[in-house]
Amino acid sequence: MTEPDLASLAEAKAALRTEMARRRAREFRQMPKAGEALAFRLPETLLEAGFKTVSGYAAMNDEIEAGGAMARFAQAGARMCLPVVVAKRAPLIFRAFDFGGELVEAGFGTRVPPDGAEEATPDLILAPLLAFDADGGRLGYGGGYYDRTIAALRQAGDVTVVGLAYEVQRVDAVPRGPQDEFLDWTVTESAAYQARRHLSE
Repeated sequence: MTEPDLASLAEAKAALRTEMARRRAREFRQMPKAGEALAFRLPETLLEAGFKTVSGYAAMNDEIEAGGAMARFAQAGARMCLPVVVAKRAPLIFRAFDFGGELVEAGFGTRVPPDGAEEATPDLILAPLLAFDADGGRLGYGGGYYDRTIAALRQAGDVTVVGLAYEVQRVDAVPRGPQDEFLDWTVTESAAYQARRHLSE
């Protein structure tokens, strides 16, 4: 990819982030219980897959709540963990989390398990996002933390990645570069979508 292509990609992503942030903020105000509805849209194929360790997230700002989805995986027998930023441009690490357990402020509105919490390696990641498409494209916040982390986990073994979003965050096509990782599923308050590329496999 040439430098002009990279510049155009960055511009397209920035414009879409601005638009999708507006959409998500509006839905957050209008649908405060969307996370609860989303939890019951999780497909049985995922809940019954026997995932051992599931990474969720503590929602910040107007992200759709992940607690209900995390609880359903916990009820299915999975151990919970949360992502933690340890260094700029480094993959995330994950720390074990129990519902009701202590969380500490970690900057930018994030909350994470404290330093002493045991580290874990998830085989399923529930990921927040700004936009998604039918192919499993995901638009994040631009830091690349999830992309680096997912790439490392996929290189080391097998991990399933499920985006959590409001239905209005779906777009025709997410601008995508060579470092952007695909979602396997996306679940909203209205539906569950398996990434289109999986449907022909």
